[in-house]
Amino acid sequence: IPTAPVDTGDPPGEWKRGSVVFVDLKSAYKKRSEYNGRERVWRLVMKKLVLASTSPYRQAVLQAAGIPAEAVASDVDEAVRPGESPRDLVLRLAQEKAHAVARTRFDDIVLGFDQVAIDPDDPNNSWGKPANPSEHFARLSAMRGRSHDLVTGCCITASGRTKSFQCVT
Repeated sequence: IPTAPVDTGDPPGEWKRGSVVFVDLKSAYKKRSEYNGRERVWRLVMKKLVLASTSPYRQAVLQAAGIPAEAVASDVDEAVRPGESPRDLVLRLAQEKAHAVARTRFDDIVLGFDQVAIDPDDPNNSWGKPANPSEHFARLSAMRGRSHDLVTGCCITASGRTKSFQCVT
């Protein structure tokens, strides 16, 4: 699979495998055909990375890693479905968020995320975003001195292809 460096500021003659990040050309670039009057010219155009979230925390993580991304709200209903486990919930919401934004950004790489805390007393129950500061304080007080797990779902979609996964931390 051909690879090319992500923008590091190095001129093309300076590309070295130990000093830059390499990405798969098939997923990071699209071909654009243009006719200049005499011949057809093919250009490789870097796709944009779009974060299907307006969360300042998700944006900060990407910025801290030096990854430029545009944040776009997905407007997905985040209600838990009856009988839905925390793992299923975050995976479904990450996919719905990514696909909602990808419908209007087909030429870009779209990242969708969701995360919930698992209730330490009931592993089949999750805590989403608190509705207000007092609910947030009550949850933190209830978890004082106890451990809990966070379940994160991620969905990456580009050019009609999708990869989804989840992890527990």
